Amino acid sequence: MLASPERPTRLLVVKLADFGDALLATPALSALREALPDACIDVLTTAAGASVFRHTGGLVDKTIVFDTRSFVRTVPRPAGLFEAIRLARSLRASRYDAVLSMHSLVTRRGVAKHAALAFASGAKERIGLAAPGSSRGWFLTQRAADAGYDAAHVADSMMAVARVIAPDATGSGRPRPAVFEPGDEAHRAAEALIAEVQAGGRPIVAIHPGCGPYSPARRWPLERFAALADCLTSQGIAPIAIGGPGDGTAELVGACSSPVVDLGGRTDLATLGALLQRVAAYVGNDSGVSHLAVTMGAPSVMIFGPSNEIAWGPWAQRAPAKVVSVAVPCRPCIYVGHRLGDPKGCATRDCLRWLHVDAVFDAVREVMAGPIDRPNDFPSDHSSDQPSHHPNDHPIRASAHESRATLDITENR
Repeated sequence: MLASPERPTRLLVVKLADFGDALLATPALSALREALPDACIDVLTTAAGASVFRHTGGLVDKTIVFDTRSFVRTVPRPAGLFEAIRLARSLRASRYDAVLSMHSLVTRRGVAKHAALAFASGAKERIGLAAPGSSRGWFLTQRAADAGYDAAHVADSMMAVARVIAPDATGSGRPRPAVFEPGDEAHRAAEALIAEVQAGGRPIVAIHPGCGPYSPARRWPLERFAALADCLTSQGIAPIAIGGPGDGTAELVGACSSPVVDLGGRTDLATLGALLQRVAAYVGNDSGVSHLAVTMGAPSVMIFGPSNEIAWGPWAQRAPAKVVSVAVPCRPCIYVGHRLGDPKGCATRDCLRWLHVDAVFDAVREVMAGPIDRPNDFPSDHSSDQPSHHPNDHPIRASAHESRATLDITENR
């Protein structure tokens, strides 16, 4: 915790990330707001992150949008340099007492970026995550222990940063849920979309085949999603495809043998959140949309391949949530320990290629409230073969398990 008896009154929280990561930062922001109700809490984030923080019901006083790409281009492009200077002047003028970096310091570029932003803020206290024994947090005045992606959920890690400022903000001991409030207009738009689906009383299951631009290797094969949608339709369920540009919703609908309503590209984030409050279940890859589904209380199934469900699985779910994965010895290979790993994954991606439709369908059945029959036959996906680069003495099996909160991280004072 802070050595000074005076708690800061002006905080800058740094979360330069996509909207899924921003959602997972909201429990820490909730803890800060509860502990410091009169403090000014501003957030420095990306445009995608701002779409979350503007829907958090007063947790944030001001959202400052920064194009991180211009930061990377500072040296070769003068325009990026001018933007960085303007940002630094604006931050310094705000007279922050403390800056809180909600990021693991796992790359040299990341260390340089967050150190520069911390010093640019002019804040006396610079607080963030650092792995025990690591020198990457050299610019921090206060550190929270970063246990690594194999040991703690990222929401827990960000909560550890918040506890440096507010050590009594843990609450009941249960994981704090993420916060996202769509608003009345979004709820009206979602109701109109639900009416358009014309489910006729059938339960609606939302399917998101994308995963965002960072690591397309996280995507379960599109034809598997199509086969899942057909199986759901055969059991009296109305599947819908959701997502944004590049998520493949039109391709998914085109690959299905049965009708599926394509809502891809027809919702902003707030409307999508309101829509997910109204579905019977959700299924998707490790993605920001999946975190939004969990946040909105949709019974959820998250498919994990190369990425790490310990760090990125469903967080503090309000409804049943399951992770489905295949137990191959080489996974996860993204977000391991204190390393990012390779976002491209391996060439064969066996951890997703050998996850079969029946395992995902069974997980959907388990999270849904009403009974669903199991089809007599599932599409053939060569289940008798073994992955090409794993010997047969490594059994390949799919597993679905309940999501659970991981251990809390204690600060390294």
